[in-house]
Formats: sequence, structure tokens, C-alpha cells
Amino acid sequence: MFSIAWLSGFMFSVKRGFGDDLASPDNPAPFGYKTGWLAISTSDTTAVIDQLGLTQVQAATWRRGLEETHAYPPKGVPVFVCPPINGWTLVVTGLNVDGDSEALRKTLCDLSKRFGDAQYFASYRVVNAQVWQRARHGAMERAFSVADGTVTLNFGATTRDEMDLGLPEISALAPEYLTKASDPLYDRWIFGSEDNPSLLAEKWSINPLKIGTDFATTPSMGYLGQMRSV
Repeated sequence: MFSIAWLSGFMFSVKRGFGDDLASPDNPAPFGYKTGWLAISTSDTTAVIDQLGLTQVQAATWRRGLEETHAYPPKGVPVFVCPPINGWTLVVTGLNVDGDSEALRKTLCDLSKRFGDAQYFASYRVVNAQVWQRARHGAMERAFSVADGTVTLNFGATTRDEMDLGLPEISALAPEYLTKASDPLYDRWIFGSEDNPSLLAEKWSINPLKIGTDFATTPSMGYLGQMRSV
């Protein structure tokens, strides 16, 4: 799937874009608002690129990688694979991934089967959209999604980490019930803070809003690539 290049002793395809030869590592930049990202429990970015089946892979600065994933309209499904951070690889997807799709859940299960733990988060305050999903060892454990006042996904038991954010127990409640229920308690889920995905990510993996300040403070480069639609 890739042209041949060497990275960390592994062989895979990396396509260099115009100007990349002159690009230098830049300072890691935070993200977390109006975007989505995967968090995978591995420092092996080569293996992540392989598992996701990325194409048109090329070395990229943080600035370029984040710009490409946030461009509108997007060209395909661009993703930025960040350098490893504290044992995790984050893959910025922008808002180009369907957070409710079965394909995404399958992707997470496949990733977690290989790497142990795989997560997806997204936040977009314009329509008060929030998504978080987690799979471990090949099986989905938790998935929640809400947008524009409608809960579209509520799979698995409410975790202690979610309740620590002030979110009430909603295990086994159907998305339709949560959306229509006139209980102010459930409004915490439907109209929750846009910070919730990042705060939960901090408990499960890495809070990307703290990149460049609390950790990942030295210049580095990641990889820009195209992911199949999910």
C-alpha cells in the first residue's frame, strides 16, 4: 500500500510532498475543539499507519498536519498521525469521521485487538456535538454520541470516569429515551460542556489540549495520510 522507505527499522510507504524536504520539526500544538481524534495505546506509529491502511503517507509538521485535517471542504479523509506521547499515538481526524458509524466501531475494535486499547473523541460546539468511544482487546466497552440535542448512541455501562465529570448514570437507557426525557439530570449529557471529550481523554489516555505545555514540548514531526471513509 506504500512506496518503500525506512522508519525505525520498519519498511513502509512514505510519500514526500512539495516542500517537505525543507520542512523542519516544529513545536507540538494542542487540539481538541471542533475536531475528532483517535487515541491508540502504542508508541509504534508505523504499526498504526499500517493497521489503518493509510495511503499517500508523508512526513508533516504539526502545523501542516492540523491545518490539513481541519480544512473545509476536506480533500478525501486526511488524518495527522502525531508522534508518540507517553505511550500513546493520537491520530487527528478533524470532523471527517462519522462518530456514529458501525465502521468506526469496527476500526476501534480492530485497533484494540492489535494494540490493547483504542479510543475516539470528537467535539463541535456549533451543534453541541460530543462523541467518545472506547474498545479494549477487540471489544467495544463504551460509546456515547450526542449532537443538536439528540442522543444517537449510548452503548455500554456509564463509567466512573464519566460520572466524575458530573454526568449521571445512564447505563441501558435508550438514546431515544434520553433525548425525549424531560429530566434536567439528563440535560448534562445532551447539553454537556465541549470540554468533556478532552477531560475524559485525560482519564483514558491523553488530553490533547495539554500538548505543548504539560507534555510533548520539544519540536517533532508526524505523518499526514489519507484514511478510508469510516
